[in-house]
Amino acid sequence: MSSDLQTKISRDIIAINLTVNNTHFIFISVYCSPSEDIVPILQQLESIIEVHQDSFISINGDFTAKSSAWGPTEQDERGKALLELVFRQDLDIGNDIYSAPTFDSERGKSWIDLTLTKDISREDFKNWVVHQDVTASDHNLITYEITYEKSERPKNKCWKIEDLKLIDFRKDPYLTILKLKGIKIDENNIEEILEGLDEIMNIYLC
Repeated sequence: MSSDLQTKISRDIIAINLTVNNTHFIFISVYCSPSEDIVPILQQLESIIEVHQDSFISINGDFTAKSSAWGPTEQDERGKALLELVFRQDLDIGNDIYSAPTFDSERGKSWIDLTLTKDISREDFKNWVVHQDVTASDHNLITYEITYEKSERPKNKCWKIEDLKLIDFRKDPYLTILKLKGIKIDENNIEEILEGLDEIMNIYLC
């Protein structure tokens, strides 16, 4: 195992490079202040991801972003921006949507801390758990395991039926009807609507 190498350190993001048995990992920690715009930080994060396309990437962050894709909550604008990054960069969401809240305080409970991965298969990403009452912080401890046997990476991932539980299409119409917006259903345009739906399903399903 090689020593950790600094890749990036800024106020909001820390990224390190770790090589294990000639396999390269990038581990990234992110903080997005709830009082600041999330977009500039996501842009920084995306630039790191794009530079390290040849590495396995693990991202852990307090994004203060809500979405039914990673917790039992309504999606907000920050969650929408983050979910769009997930789709653009073909990231996997490691969170269990049925987990205990990642944030728990007298002000309330929420699911705002995320684990995202890129090019790490589901077989190699295991045991993601939120531990309650372990730290003195309002944010609960999150642990998981990554195995590092080198294998062929999945490319051009398709969203399968089991992935759909991560995305509540009813609560996020932006993702499902964007291309059908403004179309009124009648017997004259039913073919157009069906073609649009088929196109959407081809995006999210194999």
